[in-house]
Amino acid sequence: MTPRTREQNEQIRNQRMSEIIKAAADSYITKGIRMEIRDVAQQASLGYGTVYHYYPHKFELLEDACRQGFTDAQEMITPILTATTENSYDKLKLYCTGLFQAWPEHSVMFLSFKCACEGFHELPSNASSRLNDEFSNQIIQPLVQVIGLLTEADLAEQVARLLIGALVGCYTVTQCTKNKDQRVISQQSEQAIVDILLAQFKPKEERS
Repeated sequence: MTPRTREQNEQIRNQRMSEIIKAAADSYITKGIRMEIRDVAQQASLGYGTVYHYYPHKFELLEDACRQGFTDAQEMITPILTATTENSYDKLKLYCTGLFQAWPEHSVMFLSFKCACEGFHELPSNASSRLNDEFSNQIIQPLVQVIGLLTEADLAEQVARLLIGALVGCYTVTQCTKNKDQRVISQQSEQAIVDILLAQFKPKEERS
């Protein structure tokens, strides 16, 4: 049998880490900080030793999961917030609906937003500080640039954080009130939630 190349080994390693991070997000959303490495291994259908080889400590795993969530979110929302064909209100609508549509299939992204809204308080202080800074720079500030065009500039960051908190809260409630086979927000409910959250920003000519 031909030995694997370095590139093949690296590809396998990255794939395995992605599987572990996804399993960690799913486990943490269900169990919270009670999640252990054995839970992640079970969720990923991997051996405990395999997961432990990559992540001997759950806090390191959670930090990497949150950071991956930031990256995934940036890839999705940057084109929305920087589009030149939409006004600021429409950008916010696309931003909010985009997150609602992405979170059911991207639990790592949702985990990062959920933990951010909680200040990453369950992680060690050094990790919490790093992640808070990264979330602010990568997620909050681009949103502030858009919201600042719709409200007073000195309130834009506060409004951005409140909006993200409201999105996370609304999404969490909808998941808790549906059975296992219906854990997705309907398009109608999704739009209703977004309309309510963004009502203060809606252009006057579009208000009924």
